[in-house]
Amino acid sequence: MAARARLSLSSVLAVCVACASPRGGDDVDWVMNPDPEGGLVDTECVRAGPPLSVLKGQATALARAELGRQLAIRVTAVDELRQELRTSGESVISSESYASLSRQYVDVAISGARTARVGYVTLRDGENFCAMVRLSAEQTRRFYVQMRDGAGDRLSPEDDASLMRALHAREIPSRPGGLGGR
Repeated sequence: MAARARLSLSSVLAVCVACASPRGGDDVDWVMNPDPEGGLVDTECVRAGPPLSVLKGQATALARAELGRQLAIRVTAVDELRQELRTSGESVISSESYASLSRQYVDVAISGARTARVGYVTLRDGENFCAMVRLSAEQTRRFYVQMRDGAGDRLSPEDDASLMRALHAREIPSRPGGLGGR
């Protein structure tokens, strides 16, 4: 557990330093501003050193964990919008919260996330190995539909689209640490 905490702390520190200013001519845009391509994405880095397979596993695991955390935060935002829609509009919205349902779907969604890109990147603190993990637009839609249907909601097309947009919002509320979740 202590090693994991050190790894997380070192990742956060590496990120903070890395955000200050990248060094060299490396293409760091994919790390700092990952493209969600209609889905959801996160990129995380670990300090280079161990063998490539270890680095890839660590960076990918960190990115998947962060993507899962982002999904939970996004679901909370969708739930808040759902509560507003309950009092206005033609949709029939159940009392079941998406947040309580999402726990059972997040792990399934994250296991379907694909590693979109990996590579060594030189940041201000030195060489890092980064992994970008992405949920495709279809995987993100499936996640949303599972929550909506699991809750028993019957939404108007406008309300359905509004909730889906909230799930895809570019910025998520309260995101300390990490690199670039979208």
